[in-house]
Amino acid sequence: MKLHRLAVTELVPPPVGLRRCVLYVNGDTVVAINNFEGCEDYTVFEHAPGLTMSWARPAESTPTRVMLEASAPVDVEVDGLRIRVPRETLAAAEAGLAQAANLLSVICQAKYDVYSPRPYLFLEAETAQEVDQLEQCVKIELPSFRPGPLRLAPGSHQQVNFQALLDDRPAGITLLGAALAAGHGVAKLHELMRLFENAFAVAGHRLVDPLTDFLRTHPYRAGYTRGEVNSWVRELRDPATHADLSRSKRILLDPDVEPRLPRLEQAAYDVLFNKSRWHNVDTGRTARWDFGGALQQDGRITLSESAVMQMTDDWDHFQAFRLNARYRVQADTLPPGWKAADWYFSTNQRRQLGEEVEDDEDI
Repeated sequence: MKLHRLAVTELVPPPVGLRRCVLYVNGDTVVAINNFEGCEDYTVFEHAPGLTMSWARPAESTPTRVMLEASAPVDVEVDGLRIRVPRETLAAAEAGLAQAANLLSVICQAKYDVYSPRPYLFLEAETAQEVDQLEQCVKIELPSFRPGPLRLAPGSHQQVNFQALLDDRPAGITLLGAALAAGHGVAKLHELMRLFENAFAVAGHRLVDPLTDFLRTHPYRAGYTRGEVNSWVRELRDPATHADLSRSKRILLDPDVEPRLPRLEQAAYDVLFNKSRWHNVDTGRTARWDFGGALQQDGRITLSESAVMQMTDDWDHFQAFRLNARYRVQADTLPPGWKAADWYFSTNQRRQLGEEVEDDEDI
């Protein structure tokens, strides 16, 4: 059987043109430009039409939108009406998509964002037996959605002089602003780590103890531990910052760091607003701002009674890329022998899967 994992890359400014081609190969994983819109089509060979994407059209943005497709052979697990895809194969496809997006950004000299469309995962049968398996399958298993991280920013509607509140730490404001401007991935990680280094006036492994001691006093018991903070430095910062491979066997890509960024960003807001002395190793806390809640290490969210809950963008089930359900793969364009891993099911399908549903419920 073959796995197909899709991602949509937005390029700004738009390139003059693109062509459908294989963009990146690593082992069994092959990433190709399947489709695009917003620039000239320079494909010089006869190309059979592929999947059709329904493109969202933001009113004030005209990026080039490129549908990247990662393909790889896969051994699936068939469990009755369900099929499970091994995480290792899918992770390799996501890493290939991230690297292909990087390559596309470089050769087009453009800023990029990567999204998962709906659906973004497909299986293709290559034998008669596999065709039967996919026809009988009701559901390709996906993990449950995890709630998006809290939006922590207090907001400009508050009647507070924020310049005066943060007057002694302008560099911290600049660095957190740069992290938010970076948007996602390794670039955002770099700026968040620079904020911590500037706040405590230490870098690298010397940052672990003071940052841990400060975060342990979080008013909502956010569960920060020395092990978690140490992993930010050893498992994220070092391999994302140092490309000589002396401290790590590989260079990290955006999907490697994305799942960890919400807790890092939460810590950065807490440090910026509530650390007593800036650019000092001191770990004292001053209650300048109560954020009203916290994202716990296990994904739970703790809120105060007065908190106003705002969620950020949703991520796909594997937290590899942000999910943009406005980008829809048209189901009637799927080739024969393909099955999509969607996550909405009819009442009848849910009954087939053994789920409890109300008589009048339909999803």
